[in-house]
Amino acid sequence: IIFIHSLIKYKPELLADKIDPIIQFFLQQLSVEEVSLKFYWPTIMNIISAIFTLMLSNTFINEAIKSDQCIMLILSKLPVKGDYVEACNIYQSILDFIRIKGKNITPFIPEILRVFVQTLAFSPRKFEKINFDFPLFEKIVTGVKYIFQSYPQLQQQVPEILNNDNVKYNHFISRLNSINANEK
Repeated sequence: IIFIHSLIKYKPELLADKIDPIIQFFLQQLSVEEVSLKFYWPTIMNIISAIFTLMLSNTFINEAIKSDQCIMLILSKLPVKGDYVEACNIYQSILDFIRIKGKNITPFIPEILRVFVQTLAFSPRKFEKINFDFPLFEKIVTGVKYIFQSYPQLQQQVPEILNNDNVKYNHFISRLNSINANEK
């Protein structure tokens, strides 16, 4: 999958006649129920990163990866787990997707918020593995704050999103407020 993702990024012309079966394989893998195999989550994270690369490129035209069902399938497998190498690419891709979709993003907002809230609530050790650069971290926090302003009812769902875990909630609030502290 890593090799296919590299080809999609750097030599897409080599995959032109093979992309439809590759996309079908990726979507099939995302549709499978979670299994407790060592490489399940790294594989899923690499597939998601590859799909976002396909989705955001202009090289391939494929309606399956541009569909609402595909986006919901991707979001259902997030936040990033098990393989943090692709994490920044995945989170940046979500932000790029939001920008491209514009006003058509509304159906995805609760799931995107869930992904960002759960990510910002990671334990310090897990959060460090993502290795966010500050601009990406700032965009995620700003995005969450914007969603809260635009959809105040969603802010009330944060404890439920975090399974009423006070430790996670405190991590989330601390990271959310850290941007305000840096702006002063």
